[in-house]
Parts: sequence; structure tokens; C-alpha cells
Amino acid sequence: MPMKSTGKRRQPGPETGDRDGRSVPVRIGQQVEIVIGGLVAGGEAIGHLGGYAVFVPFGAPGDRLVVEIVSIKPGYARGLIRQILAPGPGRSEAGCLVFGQCGGCQWQHLAYGAQLEAKTGLVAEALTRITKLDGSAVVRSTLGMERPWNYRNKAHWAIAAPLVPGRGRRAPTAGRLRLGLYEARSHRVVEPETCAIVHPVLNLVFDFLRHTLPEHDLAVHDESTGRGWLRGAFAKIGYRTDQLMIGLVATTAHFPGAASFTEAVVDRFPAIDSLVLNVNPARTNVLLGDRTELLFGRAQLTERIGDRTFQLSARSFFQINPLQTEVLYGKVRELAGLTGTELVVDAFCGTGTIALVLAGDAAEVWGIEAEPAAVRDAEDNARANGVDNAHFLLGRVEQRLPRMVAEGLAPDVVVLDPPRKGCEAEVIAAIAAARPARVIYVSCNPTTLARDLAAFRDAGYRLDLVQPIDMFPQTAHVEAVALLVSGDSAAPRPSEQVAEEAPDRADA
Repeated sequence: MPMKSTGKRRQPGPETGDRDGRSVPVRIGQQVEIVIGGLVAGGEAIGHLGGYAVFVPFGAPGDRLVVEIVSIKPGYARGLIRQILAPGPGRSEAGCLVFGQCGGCQWQHLAYGAQLEAKTGLVAEALTRITKLDGSAVVRSTLGMERPWNYRNKAHWAIAAPLVPGRGRRAPTAGRLRLGLYEARSHRVVEPETCAIVHPVLNLVFDFLRHTLPEHDLAVHDESTGRGWLRGAFAKIGYRTDQLMIGLVATTAHFPGAASFTEAVVDRFPAIDSLVLNVNPARTNVLLGDRTELLFGRAQLTERIGDRTFQLSARSFFQINPLQTEVLYGKVRELAGLTGTELVVDAFCGTGTIALVLAGDAAEVWGIEAEPAAVRDAEDNARANGVDNAHFLLGRVEQRLPRMVAEGLAPDVVVLDPPRKGCEAEVIAAIAAARPARVIYVSCNPTTLARDLAAFRDAGYRLDLVQPIDMFPQTAHVEAVALLVSGDSAAPRPSEQVAEEAPDRADA
């Protein structure tokens, strides 16, 4: 990320007050020297002036910086780097020319080993702060990738009208557009030449779309007015199968230029498996709508994880890093400790990936999922893999699972993979009432994970271990798998069974 030199720095002035009248040692526009102590949830760095916190985007632990204060909030300030006086030991050169402007990555300025160490620390800190346990005692070192680039199997690109020269506003002209990614903290579109974290084929799709879409005279959607047809574009690829899906997102299914656009796509990507149009008429920030029209090929593409194959539609949730997904699911399977006799519940099952991975080791698996398209994909995936002991139910987990437990469901193992907001209280209460021997919790949010682990502890479960896994290199996002064991269970602890396993790849 480019940094501009400042020359002579302003000296700190008198203390000023924040909005609540409390005294703070900085003022907006002031430049101060600060040493970065660590990283926090969300990816920003933190340093202190006395005991006063200053958050700094793109800082690295150990950096000595000059930062300009740009905002003051109750209890803390935010500053932007104006000069790096001395870099921290983990600082590195970013691998992308638009890093610091594009909002996709937060940590390309950190060496990969430093990223993994920071992610371990974020999970441990959340557990210590929220559960009051010693997070460092139960959190293992983050499992990383050998090559932490070009791993994403999916890309979604924003589309905006071009800016009127010299006016800073968008032009309504059809047939011209900007295709790219959003800047951090905004909906301004950045137009990179390429992206360092997506599969190379998706970069080819991006290059094709940004040159081809303007030729088709498509009216670009305007978020502020709701007018315009074309909202965005996306692509997915099967990492193990090379199958490719390309899609446009529009406000209606009426696409007069569908034939010529399809011809152009097939001419450029003759092996393409799926070309779709997703319809999203809502005034919303949600990327995809509920309706998808097939323009060419098949409505689904195939991906393979281990010995299982999965059919993925445009709206299907699937982990965006297939290589690390194999590591994640392998860890879930290990911690489940199945012997072939167990009844397993996979809550928030999505397209059935975890359920089908576990089905071969269990007597029976039940998946619960609220998205109808995902349930259909899960059922298709079970049939395609010849799995007859996995069943999938449509419904909200917080409603369906308590009813099933009340009707006598008694699972031996429950797997949870909720959205970022974590589990509803009703889900945890239902699991506590069913009393499975083991609960395996997969989380993409250390804060809600820690909150829910505390609730399970209060319900009589023992936290055995937490294993972070880096599903999102170059970003501040971290996935983690936690094992909870029932206090009245005599089952051996998996952490004891795997004590002699190979070292983590934390230094990959």
C-alpha cells in the first residue's frame, strides 16, 4: 500500500473532548507517532497513546508509524498511516496493486506466518475475553495453506456507470460501465486488472466481461434511484473439476440481448458448463435474488471434496476455498470420532457437504437448512453419491431442531455451522436437552463462537479444543472448529487420541 511522506510533523496539541465530554489526547487532523501493539477483530491494527486506543488500518504489529487522526469516537480514535518510520517484523509487500483501496483484502501487507499467528491470537483473545477461559490453553495454532493465493472458487463483481469527467457523479449512458470490486467501507467501484486471491480462470472471466459487457448496450442499475437493468456479475469454478459457471445479475428476466451475449461467452469459453441470469429486483444490498434463469448449459456445476461430489447452483452456499475445505471437513470428521453406530445432526447444513462427508462413518445423518435451493442441492448430492442414510429437512434450525428434540430425537453428535451471527438461544437449549456426547461447532466469527461456547459451558458442556483454519488468506477472516464434550459423557476425548498428530502448518 503506498504511503506518502509527511515532512515535518505537527506536535500533539492540548487534549480535546469526545462527544461524551471525556478528555482525549488527540484531535482530528493531528499527526502523531505511534507503535502498533497488535491486530483486532475486523483486521485493523491498534496502538496506544498513554492508555488511549488508536485503530490504524493496514498497520502491522511492531510498526512505528506516523498516523493522522481522522475520527474520534467514544473511547478511541482512528488514524491513517502517513509514514512508516520502522516496519514491524511481520510487515511484507502486498501482492496486489489495488491493495488498500479494494475492500476485499485487509492483510496483504503481512507475511503469511504473521497472518496465521494473528488469527490464532484473535480466536484466543475472543475466548479469553468472553468465556473467561484461558483461550491460549484450548486454541491450537491456525492451519494454513502452502500457497495462500488464487484460492477463491467464486467471484462477484459490482457494476456501476462511468463517472462524468470532472463532476464526480455517474453518467446514465447505456453501453458504458465500470466492472470491479467495492472499495472498503463504500460502494465505490475499484477496477483492478486482476485479483490475487481468485482462481486464475475467474480472472480471465473478469477480463472478458469488462471488455465485452460494454458492447451490449445494457443499462446499468443505479442504487440511488433503482433504475437500470444490470446489477452485477459473478462466476464460480469447480477447483477439482474445472467446471465453470458465469452469471449476470439483473433487475428483470427480460434480456433482449441474451442470444448475442451467450454467443460471445461460448465463443470465449467453449468448455463453459453453465451460463445463468439471476433476477434481483429488490432495493437491497443482497447480491443475488431468488430466481435464476438458465441461458446456456446446465443449472449446476460439480465440485469434488475428497471422495464426494457436489452439485452447486448459482445460489448454493459452498466454502470458497476448496483446498482448505478438505482440511476443515477432515478436522470435523476427526473430532466427530464416529464408529458407524451414531445418529448425527448437521444443523445449518447448506448443500449437505458436511453431512455427506460424515454419512459414511455414521448410522444416520439428518441435515437441517432454511434455504430451499440448498436443500434441493443436498438431496441431489446425496443421490449422486449413492448415500441413502443422509436426510435433509427444510426449515429454520431454531424452529425445527427444538420440535425434533421434543418429539424424541436423541443424536449422538451434533455439528453446527451457523452464519456469522451464531446460534439462536433456542438451538443451544435444544441441543442441551438432547444431550449428544459431542457438539462440533464450525464458526466464521470468533466473537459469536466465544459467546455460544460460553452458553454451552453453562449448559454443562466442556470445551475440549478450538482449531482455527485459514479459509481466507490475505484477509482478517478466520474459521474455527470447536469440540464440546458433554459433562456426563464417558467418550474418550479426541484431543487425547490425536496428541501425536503431525505439527500444524502454521509456518506455511
